[in-house]
Amino acid sequence: MAPLRHYSIANSIKMAKISPEMKVIQAAFRAGQFIPVHKPDVHVVLYILSGEGEVVAGEKRRQVKEGDLVVVPRKVARGVKAKTDMVVLHVVSPPPTKADHGDMAARIARGDFELPA
Repeated sequence: MAPLRHYSIANSIKMAKISPEMKVIQAAFRAGQFIPVHKPDVHVVLYILSGEGEVVAGEKRRQVKEGDLVVVPRKVARGVKAKTDMVVLHVVSPPPTKADHGDMAARIARGDFELPA
């Protein structure tokens, strides 16, 4: 298993690339932090470890809390926003590429949660 690395889209992120086909990410969000709505070419399973928030999955917006599980197929819009401090386990297959995340850092910096029109 690869060593865990930290990134800055949430308060803290721990990531492990399990295989060339799968990546597991534990993201700790402070209230109000988010991953913008985007449509990557990857499947994702989101398991809420703690806290409350909102998950966009396609056309649906779902209020989530500890113990909830959300599955989003590849090329379907998804985003995560923390209502309270929240920890989310992401299981992603295949691992996303830079193209899958596009301008996410700029959108986070601008506070743009929604998918651009």
